[in-house]
Amino acid sequence: GADYLFLPMIRSLPKIDGEPYAVTCPIVQASPDVLGWDLQRTVAGRVLSPVLDFGEGNLESEKFLACCAALAADLRVADWPPAHQLAVAGQRKFEADCLELGRHALEFCAAHAIVPVIVVGRPYTIYNPVLNSNVPAILREQGAIAIPLDCYPVDEQTPVFDDMYWSHGQRILRAAHQIRRTPGLFGLYCSNYSCGPDSFNLHFYAYIMEGKPFAIIETDGHSGDAGTKTRIEAFLHCVAQDLAAGARATPLRDFSSVQQRESPVIEIRERGEIMLVPSLGPSSEVVAACIKQVFGFDADT
Repeated sequence: GADYLFLPMIRSLPKIDGEPYAVTCPIVQASPDVLGWDLQRTVAGRVLSPVLDFGEGNLESEKFLACCAALAADLRVADWPPAHQLAVAGQRKFEADCLELGRHALEFCAAHAIVPVIVVGRPYTIYNPVLNSNVPAILREQGAIAIPLDCYPVDEQTPVFDDMYWSHGQRILRAAHQIRRTPGLFGLYCSNYSCGPDSFNLHFYAYIMEGKPFAIIETDGHSGDAGTKTRIEAFLHCVAQDLAAGARATPLRDFSSVQQRESPVIEIRERGEIMLVPSLGPSSEVVAACIKQVFGFDADT
């Protein structure tokens, strides 16, 4: 009975602390078109799929305002700026309320000697009771408290990963950087099988968290709770051992060492190194073969 079905193409998200990129994954960007084609017979003419993009200034950026103007034109609404201002105020209050919930949860854990676990991942995974494999409920059953990424206050001094292209990846890695440096706080990464961005992010996350217990739960929404529960029990057992051992002088990963560095082809060949080409489809093998033939050093997918 709805007049419209709102399926925006979200190409990027608001940037945090000057990050250069904040792009959503291709599947997220393509989902409105996929759903639109699938539902065209039942909702023909009632689908609104504006392109949402953000520039400098985020919700106030010229790029986003242009997106709002285009949507307003589709709806034949002329006086839309007041609605935009109300929406921005509502969004900022929502984000502030989420962080306040997180602070309250952390204070509660500290006061009652409860282990706080920051559940990181993309919102459409960690808040979905199917895709998150019941991780929040299982953590609660095991005596810990799950705090979602959006409710975890990250200090402004936490560095930005300048080479991180994906918006959610940036938020996850910044949270991991702070979790690793906060005694008594632990992290659990909820991921999905065959997630392209996470094929990189999971390795970065593990690199940053080295020396502190953490867990990675991958799911496709079809697994039972038994395997997830076993892994969370093992994770919390490691957490208990870590807390019992007290503070350790475990070296922290240097943030800058995660960043990319330029390496001329001739140096790669001289060092006898292998170039890893991300496996993003059949064309990746073609690229690896071309590198071997043209540049004379090994490449693999």
